[in-house]
Amino acid sequence: MGFRAPTGTEIALHFDDEWPTLTGAEVICRSVPMTDVRLMDEMDIDERNRHFAEKIIIGWNFEDEDGKPLLVTFEALDAMEPWIPQAIRQAWYRGLVEPPAPLSRGSDNGGPSATEASTASPASP
Repeated sequence: MGFRAPTGTEIALHFDDEWPTLTGAEVICRSVPMTDVRLMDEMDIDERNRHFAEKIIIGWNFEDEDGKPLLVTFEALDAMEPWIPQAIRQAWYRGLVEPPAPLSRGSDNGGPSATEASTASPASP
């Protein structure tokens, strides 16, 4: 039996490290096949932003000046300062091609976690 590659993956974008000005921004995007990524590389900036708003971005928490949620549209993306759509595209691309970060610590080789060990009842005599 073979392995079927996942499709339709959602990617939660994180901006904290590279774009600290966007800390708190939440953007959820779709993954796409590499053929779509190559096609996007050939698009001009308006085509790319339109494609991104219509096909890639699933949702975000951006608001207008009155605190009302901004719908994900080309017009909303186009009205932002240019570095914001650029940051979104860069974070999305990084999410497409980078594997998940490794776990922060090694395995306990099947032993109890530190929390379990500290809350476990003492063994009966």
